[in-house]
Amino acid sequence: MFKAGLSSILASGIALACILPLAATPAYRHVERPGDQGDDTPIEGVALPPVDVPPLDIAPPDTAAPIPDNQAPAADVQEPVAPAPRSQEARAMWVVRYSLLSPQQVHAVVERAYRYHFNALMVQVRGRGDAYYHSNIEPRAESLLQQPDDFDPLAQVIREAHGRGIKVFAWVDMMLVWSGKHRPLSAQHVVNAHPNWIDTRADGATMTAGDYEGQFLDPGIPAVRSYTVCVCCDLVRNYNLDGIHMDYIRYPAQSFGFSPDSLTLFYARQHNGATATLAAMRQDAERSSAAFLEWRREQVTCQVREVREGIRSAKPWISLSAAVWANLEDARVNRMQDWPTWLKEGLVDFVCPMAYSTNTDRVVSQIRLAQDLSCGRQVWAGLGAWQMSPAATTAKIEAMRKLGVAGVCLFSYDGLTGGGSSEQYLASLCHGPFQRPAAFPAMPWLASRRPTPATPVASGGPAMRPSHGSL
Repeated sequence: MFKAGLSSILASGIALACILPLAATPAYRHVERPGDQGDDTPIEGVALPPVDVPPLDIAPPDTAAPIPDNQAPAADVQEPVAPAPRSQEARAMWVVRYSLLSPQQVHAVVERAYRYHFNALMVQVRGRGDAYYHSNIEPRAESLLQQPDDFDPLAQVIREAHGRGIKVFAWVDMMLVWSGKHRPLSAQHVVNAHPNWIDTRADGATMTAGDYEGQFLDPGIPAVRSYTVCVCCDLVRNYNLDGIHMDYIRYPAQSFGFSPDSLTLFYARQHNGATATLAAMRQDAERSSAAFLEWRREQVTCQVREVREGIRSAKPWISLSAAVWANLEDARVNRMQDWPTWLKEGLVDFVCPMAYSTNTDRVVSQIRLAQDLSCGRQVWAGLGAWQMSPAATTAKIEAMRKLGVAGVCLFSYDGLTGGGSSEQYLASLCHGPFQRPAAFPAMPWLASRRPTPATPVASGGPAMRPSHGSL
């Protein structure tokens, strides 16, 4: 009876992997993201929201929260002396999905990035299991339902940004798939189509939209991982992206990961393929806490590995990156996010540790550790610029340059522009550390870009649209 159940669990993942033609990928393990604090406690006296979702990620532009009181207007900041220019440096911003709701908003994002010498945009195109692009797999975002069907925010970003020499990374929330007050409207949405994939607490209760940041999928379920790979590869195959940027690539907390399918697989591994009742398997996981913790880390890393292999089989020049918790112990123990392993094994090309503290010494300590663990891959320092003055952000950028990191990523365009209403903050940075443009840092280990013929879709899979965006 168990073997039939286990075979069914594994087969569900294999079947989903056939939605898109992907390379075979062995099971493995994990790490995490950008609006994600990495620390839910107040930092350096600044009260922060409990985020995995950036602060201004909770309101559309017309109702966006004001710039925090501790962020001084650009006019009140003494203009810093411009540092020596760098020939290569990543200068990125995370762009929350609510800045992609109209062609005018998208145009403003790209123009401001170009005007103020940014060379990379992390564009949130999968916010909550939905699509801010033309997806073959997931439903169109509810925020876009009033827009014409032919409006494709991602395609416009790519077209305009590439025309300006700016790299575009599709920011994908991986495990977090819903946080709305109502259920998703579309029956196609993963929360409605696959409710058994939603993560489960140790007491057996399934997550609700009000738990933590919202409802997470359980990466310990093979079908979840296969589905998520398909989402990422659909993006890669149909858009001329420079990379996939993973967010929420983790468990919500140590008390999650107790879905029946996950418990079945863990119990089978621990007991040579044996079976047991759900209650007995849950008790076994709680008793074997260290082993179950490590097993869940492996599931997250397995998800990263499978996405990597899927991208490599489609477009080997496309990068894979992740926003990760800067507090390494918290990442590994409480979120099951083992990002040093991702770097060591070359599963990601760069990480953005979310070092959102306002204290420069603390940021330096966290990013120095990431540099020490980088194994030749890149580190982009994720800075919580939304809660600091331009002068404070400038100080951290200068400190990061002294550490020799490949660049910085600021959270976020939406926070720094007051929901798109002001350019003062960006102008201050352009008059200081970003006074001169910088070339995007090379990643020589990636394959050279080359045209590839359209890949046929497996029988029964979704029809592929033509590629979007400029080459």
